Order: sequence, then structure tokens, then C-alpha cells
Amino acid sequence: MNKIRMFGMLILGLMTASFLCAQQPAGNSEPTSLDGFQRAIFVDSLGPELFSKARAEKAIQTIRDAQFNTIFLHARYQGQVFYNSSLEPRSERIDPSLADPLRDYSLMVYPLNDNVKPIQIFAWFSLFPAYSGVISSAPPQGNILQRRPEWLMFNHQKERMDKNSLYYIDPGIPAVQEYILAMLTEFVKNYNPAGILLDDFRYPDDGLNWGYNPQALMVYFKETQTSDKPLPHDPRWCDWRRAQLTGLLEKIQKQLKPLNPNLQIYVTAVAWGDAPASNEDFRKTPAYSLVLQDWATWLNKGLVDGVVLENYKQAPQQSKEFDNWLDFAAANRNQTKVICGIGGFFNFTNTVINQIRNARHKDMNGVALYCYRAPSQDGGSLLFAGLPQGAFADKMTEFRRSVRHMETPQPTPQPSDSETSPPLSLAQTGETTATLAVIITPTPTPLPIMIPSLPGLPSLPDLAKLTTPTPIFVAPEPEEAPQETTVPVAPILTPAPSVKTPAPALTPAPAQTPAASRWDMIYLKNGRQIKGKVIDQLGDKTTIETSQGFVMTIPSNEVEKIEKNQ
Repeated sequence: MNKIRMFGMLILGLMTASFLCAQQPAGNSEPTSLDGFQRAIFVDSLGPELFSKARAEKAIQTIRDAQFNTIFLHARYQGQVFYNSSLEPRSERIDPSLADPLRDYSLMVYPLNDNVKPIQIFAWFSLFPAYSGVISSAPPQGNILQRRPEWLMFNHQKERMDKNSLYYIDPGIPAVQEYILAMLTEFVKNYNPAGILLDDFRYPDDGLNWGYNPQALMVYFKETQTSDKPLPHDPRWCDWRRAQLTGLLEKIQKQLKPLNPNLQIYVTAVAWGDAPASNEDFRKTPAYSLVLQDWATWLNKGLVDGVVLENYKQAPQQSKEFDNWLDFAAANRNQTKVICGIGGFFNFTNTVINQIRNARHKDMNGVALYCYRAPSQDGGSLLFAGLPQGAFADKMTEFRRSVRHMETPQPTPQPSDSETSPPLSLAQTGETTATLAVIITPTPTPLPIMIPSLPGLPSLPDLAKLTTPTPIFVAPEPEEAPQETTVPVAPILTPAPSVKTPAPALTPAPAQTPAASRWDMIYLKNGRQIKGKVIDQLGDKTTIETSQGFVMTIPSNEVEKIEKNQ
């Protein structure tokens, strides 16, 4: 048995040595110093580390050996907490050996050696998702929506569950904001953590459609002096919902900081799609325009101590997007820390190493690996063994090659069974070349983003399905067949059908222009752009037909400008 163990240790040592020796200098540019560089890792409640003391101790030792200095530890997930609270129900999965996970972790992170710094614990709160409807549509016993069903968030179509099978509490309800403040205040008073991380601090993935709780609407009507139910894309309605998140963040800052001036308040920041070219273009990002999370303003105003940029990008398909978000964050963070999230769950070890390296070279304030349960697609042993002398070393090196093939393998060229080309004549010599096999190489298509089928991973929606809002649209009236004796009145959306003898009293409808040239560009004040055409302006309402065949009516004063198609 000892021989087998020694042999295993020898193999692991050779693998680690090969891993390290295969690294090359990262270049002449100096990376961010490790002094003050936050090296965080998420420990979520979907793994066993929050439910067993033995697994918790093992996780902490592994994290310490890999040179991480911060743990983002789940404190609240889908309405259950992993600490003692008078307001929220504890998770039923907590083992008696780990009766108070947050407090026990806080004690276990202190090393026996006084020369080693303790690992910081940030309590990670998922705020608005209340529970999952996968098993049952009814909330669990003791859940906040079981006690306060009137706080449930609805979408424009009065649906209660989002596309991820989650039910939410609505941040537009003042009582919901007060409840969140009370929950966080209780926690900070009782546990005195190094920091808290506010997660899911936004509307659901298709957020434009959400926020229609009757209580939230009543507050909106009162504050805006309106009475009509707003459409999802209504600029004033979008701004109001963004203001609810920003206002709640300001309240959290003002209420918690006096309790502990050293408390670090972080918030996760959506980074879907590509980064904007400038701070002004941030209004066009999914974060701002879709899930209504104006985190660029939070940076500018210093409303939080740091943002954890959810820069979860898969290499090589999204490598450019990853770097672009780093550039944007570095240029617009002001005095706020930016911690770059690393999506280990759908990348291999070499990509994780190089993304951490890029974050250091782009002068980020730290990185946060998601997550301990799935640190990389090829497991955590190689990654954790290589970090101390690699991406977390003072003199950083770049991972070039490992003992295992990490990237998605490229197709190996196969011998062609196709016919060879005809002989090529050499005019000057009269000779012919040897026949050459002709292999037609198809145009490469972009590699799809492959997300492992693990529960509880960050939301990475298909933006092509979400960027178009889904309000209730007015469908155009069906076109009737033309009649010779009666001239139909031209409908608003569809050009009138041609007739043989138009009535003199009516103005004939203009000839239909080609679809490719008939649309204008309509710019709204909230940053959105609509390719379409204004078909009606009545009072303070403007009706627009979009290039996709939908009709929407918005307040006229929310239209910034219209670029006519020439």
C-alpha cells in the first residue's frame, strides 16, 4: 500500500514539475503586485463544503495551499441561509457537525502558524431569487414568499416563474427593500465579516419584462404621476426600475458602514456579450438595457467598495470579449476595486491560468474563480498545484503547455478519397505536374459555447433570444383581398392594395418600397435603438412599426432622434 501511495505521489510530482517547467515568461510588462491583489474563490452551497465539517476543513486547506486569500462563501441561496438567523430559514442540509457554517469557517480560516495570514471570508448573498420551482410551484415552508406571497415579482404577462424556473421578490416594493436591509443588518451585527458580496442584484435574465408586482406599480404610478401600465421597454419605466436597485444599494451602504467601517461591500456585475467601447456606450449593454443593472454608475459614484465582474468567457471563442471587459473596467473604475470573475467551470486549466495572468497584467484589483466545486473542466488538482508558482507567483509566468491537452482539439486532416485534380500543364516545358489530391475545406463555423450540465452555475443566457423585448404587441390587421368596386382605406401598418379605379376624394397609398430600404433608425433616450418606422403620432404617444413586424407605442418625449433612411 505504501509503495502504491509513493508511486502516486511520484506521478503527481512529475505532473506538477512538468506543468511548471512548461511555463514561459509572460513578457516584459509588469503584472499587478500580489500585495493587495485579491485572490478569491467561490465556495457555493451546491457542493458538500457547507454541510460537512470534514469537507470544509479539506476545502480550506486546499484553498490555502493554492494561495487564495479570500473565500466568497454562500450565506444565502434561494431563500435559505447558512448561518443562524431570526429572519430566514436555515438550510435543511446543514450537518450537525457544522451547526453554524459561517462562524465555523471564520474560525477555521485562521492558521496555527502566526506568520501565515488568515483567509478572508466574504458572505455571499443571492438576494432577489426566492426559490426554485423545479420541484414545486409552492414555496418551501418558512420561505420568504411563503410568509409574504404579496412580494412576488410578476412579468408583463402576469407570469410568476422566469425561464430558469426561479421565483423572485420584487425590489420595487419598499417593504422588500426594508426586509433586505434588516436581513443584512442582522448578519453584520452578529458575524462581523470582512465583507459581503451582493449577488443577483438585478432583474431576471429577460429583465425588461419583469417588475410588475401590483405594489411596485402603485409606487411607480405615484412617483411618476401616471396611471397606465407601462410596456416593458418604456424608457421611464426602465429608468425607474434601475433607480430601485441603485437606491437600495445606497441604503445598504449607509446602513451597514456605521456598524463596521472596515466592512467591504461588493456586488456582482453582469458582463454578458462584448464590452462597450466607452462609458457612454455602457447604456447599450445587456447589463444596463436588459437586466437594468447600472453598475457603471455604481463605480462612478463609489456606491460599493468593489464589483466582481462576471467575466465568464470561454476560450478561444470569447477570448477577445474577456480582454475587452478588462480594458473597460480598468478605464472606468475610478476608485472602486474591480475583481475579475474567472469561469473555471467551462474552461480548461491552461485557460484559467492565462485569464488570471491577463487580469493581473490589466491591473485588476483581484480575481475570483468560479468555483471550488468546478474549478476547471479537467479537475482542480493540476490547477491548484500550479497556481502558487504560476499565476499567483510574484514573478508571474504564463502557462504555455501542460502534460495534458487542454484546448478543444482541432479536427485531424484525413486522407482524401476524392478524385485527384487533372494534370496541370507546364506550358514552357510541355511537362505535367504530378496529380494533386484536391480537398475542399469547408468554411469554419464559430465554436459553440459549451456549458457543463451542473446545477447552480452563473446565468449565461442566449442574448439573441433576450435582447428583443417581448411586450404585448399589436398585430396588424389581416389584409383583405382587393376589390374593384370598393376602395379600402389604407391601414396604418400595411400599404393599401392597389385598385383599378381609386376614388377621387381619397389620397392613394404610396407604392411599397423594398424592405431593405424602408426602415429608419430610432434612438431612444434610454440608449436603445429601434430599426423601424414611425407610423402614427397622436398627442404624447408615438407608434412605431419595427423591422421585425411588431408595433409598439411609447411616450413621444422618450424619442431622442430619428435618422431617416435616404
